Amino acid sequence: MSLPSKPEAQPTCTTVTRRRGAGFLAWLSVMALLSKVLGGESESAVKAAYIYNFMTLIKWPATAYGSQSSPVIVGLVDRDPVSNGIANTLEGQKVGNRPISVRHLRQDDAVGLKECHVIFLGGEGSPVSLATAVKGQPVLLVGDAAGFATNGGTVGFVMKNKKIKLEINREAARQAQLVIPADLLSISTVVR
Repeated sequence: MSLPSKPEAQPTCTTVTRRRGAGFLAWLSVMALLSKVLGGESESAVKAAYIYNFMTLIKWPATAYGSQSSPVIVGLVDRDPVSNGIANTLEGQKVGNRPISVRHLRQDDAVGLKECHVIFLGGEGSPVSLATAVKGQPVLLVGDAAGFATNGGTVGFVMKNKKIKLEINREAARQAQLVIPADLLSISTVVR
């Protein structure tokens, strides 16, 4: 008489958490390495990698997308070299099953801005008018101007010791109905 075969073990919550944690640690290592390689195209590649990872880690409400295959729309305001590099890096990529669609927009294009899931404001632009234009919409506002997150943006890139660091405005994320994971918050400076 033979014993019935054991069913395959299902991953436990702890196993899934460990795998997720290990993946996040690997991502952090890559980001740390990339943030050391700055200048011209390299800076835009690092910022594009961060933005891509934001799209995989941050949770948008189910209502943010029309369907399971709707694209993730990334809006780029201002045509500076960093924004152009981000566009070149992200265009044609996918987040899960969703293709990434990159659009170049003007800061006063209220309709176009509201269609985006992520908006990157390059240069010295202020997030105040962007935050007003997309108020109540599930839009992640990312920028690299000084005080970007403090002034209403969701995530600000800041240079410290020749490395790109993150500032996060949790209140802006909450108002946009975005859930930022604790792992991301733990490596960032929370400004609100």
